[in-house]
Amino acid sequence: MDKRVEMCRSLGFAGPQEVHETVVAGAKKGAPWLKQRGLDARRLEHLGYGKQGMRHLGYTDEILAALGYVIRLAEEEKSAPSASQTDHDGQGPDPKDLIKQDVNAQHLKSLGLGARQCKRAGVDARDLFRVGFSLPELAAEYSLQELRLLGFGPREMNRVCDGSELKRLGYSAAEMRTAGYTIRDLQNFGYNENQIITAGYSIHEITHASLSKHTRDERHLHH
Repeated sequence: MDKRVEMCRSLGFAGPQEVHETVVAGAKKGAPWLKQRGLDARRLEHLGYGKQGMRHLGYTDEILAALGYVIRLAEEEKSAPSASQTDHDGQGPDPKDLIKQDVNAQHLKSLGLGARQCKRAGVDARDLFRVGFSLPELAAEYSLQELRLLGFGPREMNRVCDGSELKRLGYSAAEMRTAGYTIRDLQNFGYNENQIITAGYSIHEITHASLSKHTRDERHLHH
């Protein structure tokens, strides 16, 4: 069992998610309330809650100091980049370890671990999608081809790329038809007549779209 999960359970929590909910509530309830539940700076940092991450959750320096975090002078703080401003560099919680514990995207972001930091730490797009990162967030860091392999359909992918890009990514004319695109859409995206004819559109749709008689005749010959 992961050491962080062991610590959560030793403190009476079901797992990291329950700890996260408690930590979020602690920003308003205060340090004594958290300490009563066994959560001080040492244990919180071991669970992945660094000082900057706690500040993102709304903790004041007074509460952090009461929990046992070391609060530096304002000038020192200004010169130190926060977790949200830097890529993951091996310092602080490892996104891969946290994801193995099934923490969600909200928790990761609260620790300053966005899609960029997670990718730099070697996290696969599939894992980030599983824990709750949105398609646009993933598209900002991962290639469209990587996202295509996650099983997104054309309609979903069209949120982050245009129709001609969908064709380049390998979506067939039949997949595009199933996703609700019209013959005119496919023509605009660059699909040729033969691809459209074999996509499964009705004779009425094909005729209405004024595709060539020769192509329609070819379709009948193959049936």
